[in-house]
Amino acid sequence: MSVLSQECKVCAIHLLLNSEGPLFACEIMDAMGKKQYQISRCLSALHETGLVTETRDGRFLLYALDKSDAFNKALFKGILSIDTNANPVLNENLARLKKRIKLRVDGKPSVTYCCR
Repeated sequence: MSVLSQECKVCAIHLLLNSEGPLFACEIMDAMGKKQYQISRCLSALHETGLVTETRDGRFLLYALDKSDAFNKALFKGILSIDTNANPVLNENLARLKKRIKLRVDGKPSVTYCCR
């Protein structure tokens, strides 16, 4: 497993932990500034390991954390404890996510992929 894929997973979980609810795949992609195939592989791996749930909402995939497992809860607590001052990428991702979520119309993405 490459270091980049590990960073992607931690960043995706961090976004989900700091969001007010589930996120659409395109929102995660834009927040992280990654290509669609990179985010799809990352989210797929998180789903396969049971860390996130995946729900289809029409043509969109919606992702949420699976907090039903004690291991997952402990892992998520550890990720929340990361010092975002030492890792500014996490803060930058959150700032982009907040802008991206404002583009929702009736709770759904108004655009599937956005300019950064």
